[in-house]
Amino acid sequence: MNFEHSPKTKELIQKVSLFMDENVYPAEEKYTAEMKAFRDAGNPWQIPKVLNELKQKAKDQGLWNFFLPERGEFFLA
Repeated sequence: MNFEHSPKTKELIQKVSLFMDENVYPAEEKYTAEMKAFRDAGNPWQIPKVLNELKQKAKDQGLWNFFLPERGEFFLA
């Protein structure tokens, strides 16, 4: 049995690792500060701005919602 990742999966692992190194890990401090500000203001149930920024960057690089097909019968977006 061959348990090696496919070339597509290997490429995806590399892209995600690079995205984490270049975007997510550096944003942790900003995330923590934004969450602290929300808690201090008495409303911790807000979405930090940095998460929406990271979400958009991930979408732009094709690294968002891997489980969704690129195209489909009911694909509207």
